[in-house]
Amino acid sequence: MVDLSFIGKGGVIIQFEDVISMTGFNAVRYLRDNNINNEELIGMSIEDILMKYINRVDEDISEWIKKMFNIDFDINQYTESIQLFQPNFLYAYRLLGTAYKNGITNLIIHSDIKSDIIKKFAETFEVPVKYTYGDIVPVLKDNINVTYITASPKNIRKCLDVDSPFALTIVDDFLYVGDIIMNKIDKQLMEQNKIVRYTSIISAGTI
Repeated sequence: MVDLSFIGKGGVIIQFEDVISMTGFNAVRYLRDNNINNEELIGMSIEDILMKYINRVDEDISEWIKKMFNIDFDINQYTESIQLFQPNFLYAYRLLGTAYKNGITNLIIHSDIKSDIIKKFAETFEVPVKYTYGDIVPVLKDNINVTYITASPKNIRKCLDVDSPFALTIVDDFLYVGDIIMNKIDKQLMEQNKIVRYTSIISAGTI
């Protein structure tokens, strides 16, 4: 039998959006707390907003905010907002700390959008963590044999274009991830001999 246990143990890359920070939920909570003139939003509880966010079908938070509340939102105008990128989940803190204790020192937080605030959050970990941003493909190619953890269908599809070995862990807490299953992207990745796993981050607790 071929031993595949080494695959994915060269490091850990965690997607920032929706795995460390629910940026869209943070955005809506900010709009609500600042009394934006939107009756539907003002009348909605934080718990209801959270459930609608987790159960949304649009990965793009601007599309979701527009459809849900008819509010135009451009994340590029808030790239240095502490409120927008505030971490929500304990998952990354627990995972990266445990990985480091077990000898995995190549630890990376990755975001699609560049933000100095995210970089500063990465520095709050008790273990050394690097920060990357932008297209995930070159990051995976530059970091051979890592485990990449993400909930992003857009980035999961990009994994089809990566030839170097890595393991993919899909966070399936969010309804929009169902698109990957329905379109059999996970099976396509497996057919390329990529290791694909699934995990939940909500069970790890919230901050």
